[in-house]
Amino acid sequence: MRPIKSAVVLMVVLGLLIGCDDEPEVTEEPDEPEEVEPEPDPEPEPEEVEDEMVWIDPSQDSADLLEDIENYGEWDHHAGVDTHFESGHPGDVWVIAYANEAGIETVEQEQIPVPEGAIFVKEEYDGDGVEDPSAVTVMAKLSDEMGDWYWLKSDPELEQVLEMEGMALEGTEDLGCIGCHAQDADRDYLMAPQFEVP
Repeated sequence: MRPIKSAVVLMVVLGLLIGCDDEPEVTEEPDEPEEVEPEPDPEPEPEEVEDEMVWIDPSQDSADLLEDIENYGEWDHHAGVDTHFESGHPGDVWVIAYANEAGIETVEQEQIPVPEGAIFVKEEYDGDGVEDPSAVTVMAKLSDEMGDWYWLKSDPELEQVLEMEGMALEGTEDLGCIGCHAQDADRDYLMAPQFEVP
């Protein structure tokens, strides 16, 4: 073998050997972070609603009655009181009571049953010393028969009636009003303790 050729072969072999000693660097790709599914938001707890109360438009009968009492503030005070007093209603409810002329005669003469046409109005206040009423309740006698009353609970502006748990507080049916007044059924549902029951 010629010396030049041998040298070239030797250099190639050495180059291969040297090149084989260096292991190529292996670059490891970083692990991709595992996708973590977000935890679902906890479902909100339903709000507790004590009593669902909303103001609604009155029936025609109630609208007519509210029109009849629009000047009740000029009427005399039922039971001879002109400042608000604590009511028997649940909670801290105070009232001012008014009556039309037929209602005043009923109280003064202790008429039982209450005669047709007597109307009693109560302004309700949410506590002693509160200046503005929160509601107005009305009972109007429809005939001379015992228990024949029209009941309603309206806003202070006499424009709407209260609906409680789906029941409008207006009419002659067994409304929440009757529940309290039933204790005075022998006085024709009129809560007037000065009446002497015959």
